[in-house]
Formats: sequence, structure tokens, C-alpha cells
Amino acid sequence: MERFNTKAFRTHMDNWVTKVDDGDLSRAWEIVIACIEVHARLDRQPKQSKTAAEREAYLDFALAFEGEEATFTMCGMLHELDQMTPEHLRDDGTFDRMMEEAIAKARGVRVKREAPPPEPPKLKLLEGGKVV
Repeated sequence: MERFNTKAFRTHMDNWVTKVDDGDLSRAWEIVIACIEVHARLDRQPKQSKTAAEREAYLDFALAFEGEEATFTMCGMLHELDQMTPEHLRDDGTFDRMMEEAIAKARGVRVKREAPPPEPPKLKLLEGGKVV
């Protein structure tokens, strides 16, 4: 199984949700956490540790975000979390960026960000060949 640090994932998302401080988003995130824990408990294999079962459930949630095959439950929770994110944070890509960062941290990899475009040069007004 792929390495996936559920604590790193949860901490990153918990911090973001707390910072956003939106009731609908906070509620949706708490539901996601509770449902993932139930999912892990119900899908736990004989002799599989609770930690391994939770890691697998969180990984399934991450894979749903990445467009991989996932249960309808994971897809539904992801959709709910996305829809309860304040609209401006969805539209500007913040929600996606937070999920990508949380997943990267859970996998122990650095998030690759494109460098922002360079600032255009300042225009100078010339008058008679001299800068004004």
C-alpha cells in the first residue's frame, strides 16, 4: 500500500478549515472525518490494524479527489466538502490547492507550484528623451 500519513493530511485540512472559519465548511469537514472513520471500521480486514484501515480510507478519499476510482461514499463526501467551501475559495482554486497540499504532505512529497508570472516592467514616461 502507498505511504499515506493520515495525521499530516488531517492536520493540514484541519488548519485550513479552522482558518476559513465557515460553519458550513466546518460541518462538512467534521462529517467527512466521521464518515472516513466509519468507512475504515467497516472495511477493516481481519488482522488489519485500525491505523492501516484508516490510512486506506483516507487514501481512498484522496484518490477520489484525484479522479481515481472510488466508492460513491468517498465521491459524495468530496462533493459535499467542495460544495460547502465558500464560493470564492472554490472559484479561485483554494479548495483544490489545499487538498493537493494535504495529499502531498500525506505522501511525504513537496508540492510543486508554478512560479508566479514575472511582474511587468514599470513603464517610464519620457519627455524630450528624458525620464519624467
